[in-house]
Amino acid sequence: MSILQPGSLVFDIGAHHGESAARFILDHGARSVVCLEPSLPNFLALRTRWDKDPRVTTIHAAMATAPSLLEVFHSTFQDGLSTTDPSSWRELYPDAEFQRGELVTALSYSQLVAHFGQPELFKVDVEGAEYQVLRGLTVPAHHMPRVVTFEFHGSKAHDAISCLYLLGDLGFSLALMETEEPSLMEMPVDPLTTVIERFKADPPDWGNFTIM
Repeated sequence: MSILQPGSLVFDIGAHHGESAARFILDHGARSVVCLEPSLPNFLALRTRWDKDPRVTTIHAAMATAPSLLEVFHSTFQDGLSTTDPSSWRELYPDAEFQRGELVTALSYSQLVAHFGQPELFKVDVEGAEYQVLRGLTVPAHHMPRVVTFEFHGSKAHDAISCLYLLGDLGFSLALMETEEPSLMEMPVDPLTTVIERFKADPPDWGNFTIM
């Protein structure tokens, strides 16, 4: 059984080609998914896939703590690796090549809430910019999502730990760590503090956290 309420609103930040949007709608009964994708080639694929489906809104934009412009680099090695900081991925992906940076509008979480409403789920997959995105959740309680998921890489465990502590400070208290895409079929039952210590002791190579 999905942990999402039927008819949920989802914000999908770093939507790639819309694979997660499909799961949210088909597997979890989401009513509406707002997809942000900053890489233009990825956005065009996303829009082609979902443009005629009223349940999905596609926006060519990044997300940051506050409205701004960001330079985004599209990876020709692996298009899901598009990032604002290609140098930080050189050690993990030495063969990765990035196209010339593209200036992209970055929206804030508050802007999306003001336009679309409070989401049930806030999904973040932004290749190293998770902390900057999650800092945007410093909003009134009635604007906060009930569930947050974000991707981590074990080689950047410190960044993931900073995100987890931030979410704890924002009032989230339960967590689930999965070494796969977030299933959203299992309720987080472990205290966030316990999951942080487990992750510190032995961070997997890759995975996702689900936080409530």
